[in-house]
Amino acid sequence: MIQSTMPFMNNMFYNTNYTYNSNAASLFGMNLFMPPMLPMMPQFSIFNFAMPSFGTASNNSSPSKSQGVSGKGYNASVLNQLFKENKVPAATQTKIVDAVNRACKQYNIDPKFVLAVMYRESHFNPNAKSPRGAMGLMQLMPSTAKSYGVQNAHDIEQNIMGGVQFLSKMLKKYNGDTRLAAAAYNAGPGRVKDKVPEIKETKKYVADVNSTMQSLG
Repeated sequence: MIQSTMPFMNNMFYNTNYTYNSNAASLFGMNLFMPPMLPMMPQFSIFNFAMPSFGTASNNSSPSKSQGVSGKGYNASVLNQLFKENKVPAATQTKIVDAVNRACKQYNIDPKFVLAVMYRESHFNPNAKSPRGAMGLMQLMPSTAKSYGVQNAHDIEQNIMGGVQFLSKMLKKYNGDTRLAAAAYNAGPGRVKDKVPEIKETKKYVADVNSTMQSLG
């Protein structure tokens, strides 16, 4: 078990059941009969238009499949599958990806690393809360959230920005070593020197983050 004084907690949260939206539609062709005195209209197909990268949620309440996301620096199809497996609503997918892209660009961090930590911490649940008080997507402890200016730890943008700032600090501390940065995120930087500490939970955490990073690559 991790001490409550550490800034971030492991994946100890309660899942919240959601109701999700679905967008299911069928497209049918239609032949238009034009009067003989009018010129023929050019052939038209809606499939000539590029579809947007992110889906939008409808107003119905039935479960939905992942709408699909795209981004630079990671395998979007793998991320889409993770979103689908964890029943992340389309609107939440969009907010997560947008926030990750912005934060990683600002702090020059590999988005695969951030997404892997997020997946291990909360399974992309913005409302996740551990018994010890870690909150949101990146499972920020109240003291850590406050130190990085996070006023609402369940707000997607604020939570990700706070988590990315901490990860950026750890990457600088450990010369870009994602394994040590992940270990510090889990066990606290005070327990991580030049190698992953011999803590069973932390070793598994680091292995899981590394595995997810590789799958997103």
